[in-house]
Amino acid sequence: MGRLLGVGAVIVVVAVVVVVVVGVPTCGHFGSNTGHQPFPPFSSWSAGWGGAEGEGEGAMDDVAGLRARRAELDAELRSLRRPLRNLQEQERKRRRLTREAAAATLSPRDRQLILCTFWMVDFVVADALTLLEQVRGPPAWGSLEAPGRGTLVEDLFLATDIHEVEAWVDATREENFPRMVELWVIHAEWRTAQWVARVNNERGVAPSSMLVYDRYSQHLRSTPEAVQHRCPRDRTTNAKRLWAVRWRQRWGAAMGTLKMGDVDPPDVLLEKAWQRSKFLRPPPS
Repeated sequence: MGRLLGVGAVIVVVAVVVVVVVGVPTCGHFGSNTGHQPFPPFSSWSAGWGGAEGEGEGAMDDVAGLRARRAELDAELRSLRRPLRNLQEQERKRRRLTREAAAATLSPRDRQLILCTFWMVDFVVADALTLLEQVRGPPAWGSLEAPGRGTLVEDLFLATDIHEVEAWVDATREENFPRMVELWVIHAEWRTAQWVARVNNERGVAPSSMLVYDRYSQHLRSTPEAVQHRCPRDRTTNAKRLWAVRWRQRWGAAMGTLKMGDVDPPDVLLEKAWQRSKFLRPPPS
């Protein structure tokens, strides 16, 4: 019995050795029985790892170069910011001094005129400057340019009590009456000009002189009653046409015709019409 067990153990050991020897192929022929490609030689492995490492080092060098270039540009930008800030500060100071000089030369009448106009157009600077150009005896702006004028208007308003402005625009007060009549008439003409510009832009036609005068009369009827009594109401047809002619001269409008082209779209024709006159552009809808 002991011999039989010994022989069995020997047989098992021999079988295991055979399985191990047969199941593990040599390195040179690995996978030849399974259809797989053999391993490449070790030299190709080392070459591959070396190439990947070289590419990584090159990418790191590129990143480092970009960072260095960015640092140089940041330094240049910082060196330019200070002179730019100095120039900006000088320009602000120059404009402030110019506004202060213009404000110092404004008479009390000019201040009231500016602020009353600003109040009438609902505190829109551009509209106030447009109306002030039509006033007889406009404010003495001096050397102040258009952008500075708008800032000056705002500065004057902020420095003035609103109750004073409301008292100046009261047309029932005798001292304000002549000025307010003039401003209300100009305001009605300006609103009429805006309406004509809008109609011309939207419909491509200019209203007739009679329609323009009718629209102007409607705007006048929305003014204070004291102003309406001062303005003429009933005019003849010829008087209305003469008024329309003077109105066009004041606001830069013109009656005329354009040569029609076969390929001119409506917007091109309108642009030609604007270029031939100094009329107001249509207000934004």
